[in-house]
Amino acid sequence: MKIILGSTSSSKEKIVQSFFSKEENLTIQLYNASSGIPEQPLDEATTIRGSINRATDAATRNANEFDFAIGMEGGLVKVGNLYYLVCVASIFTPDKRLFTGVSKKVSLPRAVSEGVDRGEEFGVAIREFEKNDSVEDVKELVQELISREKGFIEALDSAFFQYKNKKEFI
Repeated sequence: MKIILGSTSSSKEKIVQSFFSKEENLTIQLYNASSGIPEQPLDEATTIRGSINRATDAATRNANEFDFAIGMEGGLVKVGNLYYLVCVASIFTPDKRLFTGVSKKVSLPRAVSEGVDRGEEFGVAIREFEKNDSVEDVKELVQELISREKGFIEALDSAFFQYKNKKEFI
């Protein structure tokens, strides 16, 4: 199975490898695909658009020499006074079908949300929060938020559910 990943991120590559761990002869090629959106998307629609753009950009660079082109984008969504992390994965097939999955939203700590409101990047705000909080459970949450592994696995699972049941979604 050949997967084209619209990212050069080694952490996203590891997530895709983990998701497809049961596949034999798996190859993943990384491409510096354009998301076409701001570096830190602050709404779900923009995050979805970034994921789709990454998948389709990677696919168009590779003609039909892949089984799946995948785009992954993480973003923030404001609900009330807090931001929530959302992960999106899009799968583009050689027959030009698109399937997009969205993870559940995970609330960010108040201090991180306030930092984002002040214009800080999420990565900076969450790492600053981690330094200032000594509670072990919080440190685990922070690492989960930084890696986004669970969120991206959820989004990939949702997109592949649509792919496997495409007659119901096309």
